[in-house]
Amino acid sequence: QNARENDILHGRISALEVTVGEMRTWIQSLIHMNQSSISWQYRQIEELEALARTTLEQEWQNWLEKMTSLYANLVNWIQERIAEMTALEKEEAATRNKYEHEFNDSIKEIESVRFALKVVLSGWILE
Repeated sequence: QNARENDILHGRISALEVTVGEMRTWIQSLIHMNQSSISWQYRQIEELEALARTTLEQEWQNWLEKMTSLYANLVNWIQERIAEMTALEKEEAATRNKYEHEFNDSIKEIESVRFALKVVLSGWILE
């Protein structure tokens, strides 16, 4: 009876050892699959991070170029307006100078006509 119980016990132990071995193999396979999956996910994250960094750098570069162009255009526009204002100021000064001369000439002409009239009128009064 003891021998039979020992045989049954050894049979159960052997079956348990086989089951434990199978479980060990299954767990190792599962660990290996998880490690592979984690490695793949890590590589994907690294690639996405590199892509995101590249995209962000490109977006920053595009924004910087756009702002630089905008500011350059603004500076050019301001310089053009300054040149226009300078030209208008020169034109205004020239026009003012011209009209001032014409005005002074008109005053001189009026004065000379007045003087001539005064002379004529004085002559008539004296006659």
